[in-house]
Amino acid sequence: ILSLDEINTKIAAIFSEKEMPISFNAEYSALLGNVEHALTLLQSLVDGEDVIPIGRYYAYFDSPAFLLLDEDKRFLELKKRYQRKLDLLNSSLMWRL
Repeated sequence: ILSLDEINTKIAAIFSEKEMPISFNAEYSALLGNVEHALTLLQSLVDGEDVIPIGRYYAYFDSPAFLLLDEDKRFLELKKRYQRKLDLLNSSLMWRL
């Protein structure tokens, strides 16, 4: 098990040459207990044009990193708004066989 300092050092090394994605940064901030920063980053995700890439077995806002935020009304509202955004994008997909 690594200490928080060791984890921070490894994360800094990984992202020393490229920018940390907002989605990862939001989860990381939430894990560190920096709720306000995590919510600010989540707000930018919800307001932005991008969507979080698929590649996990759970929806992004259901990440274990956000367990501390699960009771926060601001987080729940952002989660609801993001889901509406995904629903709208998915409804406009055209499938071709």
